Amino acid sequence: MGNLKKNEQNAEIQSIWLKARFYVLLTLATLITCLYLSNHPDNLNFKENIAAAVLSYVNALAAYIISTKKYDNKDYKNMVRTISTWMIVRVSVLIALSLTIILTGIVNPAYYIFSLIGFYLLHQLILVFIMRKEAGIGTNIKKKN
Repeated sequence: MGNLKKNEQNAEIQSIWLKARFYVLLTLATLITCLYLSNHPDNLNFKENIAAAVLSYVNALAAYIISTKKYDNKDYKNMVRTISTWMIVRVSVLIALSLTIILTGIVNPAYYIFSLIGFYLLHQLILVFIMRKEAGIGTNIKKKN
């Protein structure tokens, strides 16, 4: 009986980790990268790095939440339309906020754009990695006939 209870607890812990791993990995990768960049001896672009990290982080969170949402009563075409619409909204908001930050002179445009591209790529790699794991792509699980 005790062994069954222990297995249930392990399954529950594993389930929590599976649900939270994207958020944990995304947050850790962003924090570690920001800490590294802020402690670099030639760090002259702290504002640019933080602004780019925050915008890209929020964008990645929104992308994950939208793409993993359950589309119970929708067919494939409507699901793709919904995801595509939200992708256009996210990119438009990211561009509008970036232009606002650049045009108001808060950040240096060149450093900000390169930092945004770097964080965007980091966050997209994490997103693709986690979503592939969740979909079971690239695993060695063999199906039984």
